[in-house]
Order: sequence, then C-alpha cells, then structure tokens
Amino acid sequence: MAAALASFCNSESLSAVNPFERVAAALMAPDWASVYWSRERLWCARDFDYLCRAYLHIKSKHIIGFPTLRLNRVQRYLFAKMEAQRQRDGWVRQCWGKARQLGVSTLGEAWSFQNAAFKPHRNAILVVHDEPTVPELFDISKTFYDALPEPLKPFRQYDTKTSMVFKKLNSRMIATHAKNPDAGASLMYHFLHWTEAARAVEPERVQASLFPTLSEAKGDDFSSSIIEGTSVYGGDWFKEFAEAAQRGETPYEFTFVPWFWHEAYTASVPKGFELTLEERERKRKYALTDGQLAWWRAKQAEYLTNPMLAYQEYPDDWVSSWLLPKGTLNVFDSTTLSRLREGVRPALFRATPTTSGLRHELGGPVEVWEEPQEGVFYDFGLDIAGEGEHANWTAGCVIRRDTLAQVAGFRLRGDPTDPAFLDLVYWLGMTYHTAQLNPDITAGWGHALLRELMQRSYPNIWRWRQFDDVLGRRSFKLGFLFNHRAKRIIVTNMVTAARSLQPVVHSETLWHELCHYLAIGLDQWGAAPGETDDELTAWMLALLAARSERDEYAPREIEATARLKPSEPLDRKAALGEAAYHDVDADLAGVTERPLVEMRGWSVG
Repeated sequence: MAAALASFCNSESLSAVNPFERVAAALMAPDWASVYWSRERLWCARDFDYLCRAYLHIKSKHIIGFPTLRLNRVQRYLFAKMEAQRQRDGWVRQCWGKARQLGVSTLGEAWSFQNAAFKPHRNAILVVHDEPTVPELFDISKTFYDALPEPLKPFRQYDTKTSMVFKKLNSRMIATHAKNPDAGASLMYHFLHWTEAARAVEPERVQASLFPTLSEAKGDDFSSSIIEGTSVYGGDWFKEFAEAAQRGETPYEFTFVPWFWHEAYTASVPKGFELTLEERERKRKYALTDGQLAWWRAKQAEYLTNPMLAYQEYPDDWVSSWLLPKGTLNVFDSTTLSRLREGVRPALFRATPTTSGLRHELGGPVEVWEEPQEGVFYDFGLDIAGEGEHANWTAGCVIRRDTLAQVAGFRLRGDPTDPAFLDLVYWLGMTYHTAQLNPDITAGWGHALLRELMQRSYPNIWRWRQFDDVLGRRSFKLGFLFNHRAKRIIVTNMVTAARSLQPVVHSETLWHELCHYLAIGLDQWGAAPGETDDELTAWMLALLAARSERDEYAPREIEATARLKPSEPLDRKAALGEAAYHDVDADLAGVTERPLVEMRGWSVG
C-alpha cells in the first residue's frame, strides 16, 4: 500500500491510477481526507473528462434526475479538436457551426468552469445573444459549482446571476450579452465562450470590445476562445467570420457539426415507413439510417407553421444551413399582409393628451385615427425601450376592443423615467375611457412605469390570468413578462387575430414592421436585420389584452370614473379593486395641462 500511496502522490502518474486505488491509497495516509481531496482537485484540474464524469452535474433532457456530464459523441469530437489545437498551437481558437441542442454550449461552459474553478489567475467570460438568456445559460456553470463536493469547491467570494468570483484562486466567471456594446471591456479574459454568435444584434461592436481583452498566452497558461452558433437569417457576421476561418485567414479552426452526429437523434422506424425521393438521396449522401430519417421527419413536424425552419435549425451541412428560400421566414403570408394594407392611412391629426382630453397639436407625440367614442372599450399596449445609445423605440398602440381597429399610437425615443412620458401614458389611457393598459414589464423600466401608474391609481391595468400549479389556483400578474412560453402565446394570438378576426391597422410603420417580422427559429421571432418591431410589439400587447376580455365584453355605458379629472372624487373600491395602492387625489389635484412636445431629450417618430 505504501507503493500505492507513493504512486498516488506522484502527479506524473495520476492518469495511471483508477479512483479505487486513489481512495485506498488515501486511506493509508495520516490525514487521509486532506490528501484525498487535494489529489482529487489536482486530478480534476488535469483531466477534463474525469471532472465531467465524476463531478459536473447537469440538467438533462434525456435523463430523469441530475446526472453527471457524460460527453456525447459531438462533445467528445469537439473536445478532441480543442486538445489537438492546444498541443499543436499552444492555445485554443475554435469556431463551430452546428445544429441545435447538441450539447455544444454545455461543453463550452464545462471547459471554462474547469479552468476558472480549478486553476489560478483565470478569467472566463460567457457571451450570450440576448439579455434574458444570460442567467439561463450561466446557470449551467452555477449548477456545476453547487453540485461539487464541499472540499472541491473553491472559495466563492461573490455570486450573482451573472458572475462568480473565486477570491483565493484570483479567478472569476462572468456572463454578459451581445446587445451590450461594452461586453467584456473592463477585464482581461483567458477563456471566452461566445454562444449563438449568429444571433448577435451588433456583433462587430462586441468583437471590437471583446477581442482586444482576450489573452494571447500559450503553453501551460494557454488561453482559449470558442465562438459557436446555429445558422440564422441575418447572421452575416458569423457566416463571414466562420468562412474566413475555413479559408485559413484567422487563427480560428472551423468545424461544422450536423444534426446526425448526435447519437440521440434517432427514433424507432414505424410500420410501413417509406422514404421520399429527397430522403433517399440524403440517406445515400450522408450514410443515414432509417431511424435517423424517422427522427428528422418527426422533428420537422414540430415546425407546423414553417417546416422549412427545420432545415436551418437542424442542417445537414454548413452551406445548406444558409440557403432557405426567400420569404420562408415571414410570419405573415402575402394575402394577410395585403388585407391589412387596406386599412393603412394617415392620421386624422397629431395630439397631446392632457387632463381635458386630446389637444390637437402640430408635432404632438400621438397619432390619432379615431377619437374616443361613447360606449366603446379600448385596450392599450405599451412597449418600453431599454437604455443605451442603441435602444429601440418606445411605442404605444390603442385599439378598439369591439373591432380591434387601431385608433391611436405613438413612437418615441427618450428617457422612460421622464415625468412627461409618465403623463403621456397616464392621460392617453384616461382619455380613451381608462383603456386597459398592457405594458411590457420584462425590463426594469416597465416595472418602474407600473409602480408609477399604480401610485397615480390608474384603474385598468391588464392582468395575466394563469393557473398556478403549486398553489392549485389561478394567479393574476400585472403586465406582460416576455419569456419563451409567453412569446409563443402572444405571437400565436396575433397571428390568429390577423388571419381570422380581421383587425384594422392604420399605421404605415406598423404595417411595414408586420411585413418584416420573421420566424427565425422554433418559438423564436424577431424583426429582420436592420428593421424594428416596437410598434408591432405594442400592437401585440393590445391585441392580447383585448382578446382576453372579448368573451366577457358586452357594450355598456362607460363609467363616469373613466373621464374624471384628478380634482373630482373617485370611488376607489368600484373603479380600482385590488389595483390601487393608495389614494393620491391630493397629489394630482394640482396637475395642469403639460405640452409633451416640449419634452427634452425626446424625439417623435
């Protein structure tokens, strides 16, 4: 056993010792636990595959429970490419084109985690295509850490949804998004993992900010950069970057991973299964099995609205992943767009909403196609832009609930915390008989606006009625929070309404955005490159609010509270229900008409 202990303690022979021998050897030592875990930590730092199999737990879609990371065929292949390049060039510079859900992002995060959590003086950064996805993907690394045995966990000084700092190692892991033009600008990074690079909004700015901060160290203290993504319409930067790597014009080594390399992408062959002419050709060209083609056929069936998207999401090769026919990705067909075009016309006038209603004003922020009508209910969708130099527009859309016709709207740039903007939203809603307001609360500005409106006792904020599985009853949440499930619901609602209920669109800008709204993936939608979707989002929010009430809708006299001025008494219980936090009539008594056209820092679109 003494010889075994000596062998165990010899770092040069770690790879030759199996775990059982290490445990047995450690038990012979005076301080067996300390020796065992120090040797185990050294083993994890040197052997990536062992770390994955032994300690890195994942949330798997194929296995119930909390298994460790057993590298699949794709992951093993890509890791072998990384190791070969590291030994050959002294560093890792990899660019990967891929099909979806192959475990590539997990591999990149496991690689960064090994180096940041088990080696000193390493900074790792994860770059994701959009802000909401950052904590979702960074959760992979946080799960790795949380599931480690306590003796293997490096001391974590700082921990947020987007960062972990290991003080004693002088290492850290952070995550950011490609919409941040200053991504990674503050530190030097030794490990970069840029996932879904084809979906980045301004990749050139991210590249200019991020690449200069990447270490060029080689050898034992090597640096690593992995840039990967699935082909997507508008991902020209990633396409050009990858093809430059293919031509040998950059240090990056390019690899394309088709869907059929994943051993899990096969299915049982049903009785009477017959291949089409195209399937027979693909079987011959790529040596596919009938089980793989059966899986492909089932996967394509998931893309009911646009089966061609499956060829982009699960491509056979790099070239074909970029060759979707023109118009394939459009959400709306030409017939629907032509019908919606019939309603487009200039506004009757521009106006500024005030305490006494709509004031006609040249250059006013609001376009008006129809003034408020007695006995009509209205719904008001509001999309609030984020912050920063490249923030989108803030847009509002008011529609009639009975006909779903657009009656008013605005598109502005500026500070959403400006009191004048809060006045605009409040008084526009009040003017249209306390229109049911459905704001996007995904970002912090939406929450701030919601709080302000509730402090002003705005009486009609849309509530999302959802069944709570935990509580076993319906829950009600104010405003609309975008996530994958919610996005699918609101887009489906819009498409259904546009095709069957014949809403009326008056805004030229809104119609233009409808023409350039794309289905870019499974449950993924967005504006075409260079286009916007702000008015469209506001319209979708208004449609969702309207249709959720249409079953209960019955024309009735509008309550007097809908047209009250702040100085008049208001029955809070009848008008507000649970929405009011406190009575602020006294605060509003002194409010006077305020010309919003004079707002500083705002531009009207």
